[in-house]
Amino acid sequence: MINRKLGLMTFAVLLSLAACQPQASPGPDQEPVPVRSAGQVTAFKLKIVFRGLIGFSQDSGKVRAFLVHAQYDPATVGPDDLPPGVYHELGGDMNPRPADWLDRLNRTVPPHFSSISFSNARVSGCSTCDSDHDQRRSILGADLHLKSDQQGVGCINLTRLASVRSIIAARRELTVGLADLASLDQLDATLAAPQPAVAAPIDRRLAARVEVEVGTGDEVSANLVPDRSGNIARYSFNLPSELIGCRGTIENGQRLAEEVVVTQQRTTGPVTLIFGPNDRITVEPIDATRDVVVNITNQPHTMAMAHPQAHRWYYRLLKSTGQNLVEKHFFACRRGNFGPPDCPQMQFFVAQ
Repeated sequence: MINRKLGLMTFAVLLSLAACQPQASPGPDQEPVPVRSAGQVTAFKLKIVFRGLIGFSQDSGKVRAFLVHAQYDPATVGPDDLPPGVYHELGGDMNPRPADWLDRLNRTVPPHFSSISFSNARVSGCSTCDSDHDQRRSILGADLHLKSDQQGVGCINLTRLASVRSIIAARRELTVGLADLASLDQLDATLAAPQPAVAAPIDRRLAARVEVEVGTGDEVSANLVPDRSGNIARYSFNLPSELIGCRGTIENGQRLAEEVVVTQQRTTGPVTLIFGPNDRITVEPIDATRDVVVNITNQPHTMAMAHPQAHRWYYRLLKSTGQNLVEKHFFACRRGNFGPPDCPQMQFFVAQ
């Protein structure tokens, strides 16, 4: 375990590793669950799958997901609408701006859009869901809480998420230390604090926030996602001053999670999702022998679009001291098997 004398962060993920086995990407159910008869509530598995620009922190028995607010109006965008430092780097404060300003902005940090969709789910009460097969809807501004049916603490394994450990492993030629990086990459603790009132809006830096309880028998895994050819991407990390290419060797490139899956063993149903005052939906299985899947995403509208610096969006969520030293922050870049990636997801630590 990382020495607590660092006094800078809580590596809570290490607490549960002894009980966790490495998790594979979600697959078919191991055991069928009996289909319920009329008037009977049956057990089923609920899988919450997170994809895209989403950071995570962990407490005992809970995982918090932070969907970075990465939307902006190109006509009125300002420095506070973008990752720290990007507005200045792209010439946003020049008068006039560079002729290719909007094109560079869209290629560097394209807008991301947060949504929720469902598979094998009977969704009730959603007036804004699309009427197609997956019932997709926006979750911009949502503050979701999913309780577990199980007592105790389940298995949480987030070690494949991008973190300061990944930077040290990928850039072994650097002299910077773990403690130095950790002192920068701390989540602003106010983002994890409970909302003061149900009707209060979440922080403007967040598109949405999700808290999931992980009880005994439940699992959380950060998964590697192969591309269409079956390759697993490798990532390194650049400083803002190292914008050309991707530094570090291919051999030291890190395989980083692009998907986090929470599996809850539900013994009662349906599941209620509360998005805000007078805005809630219920979800129950269509076929209880199959998993009910809730997909939570924060991605560009066009996933074919390469966005190699999208990882910099995460640094909007840092403490102010970290944001003031943006030139010392590293962001993920792809090594080998180059193609339009999902964003490698990031693990944050909350300062004590």
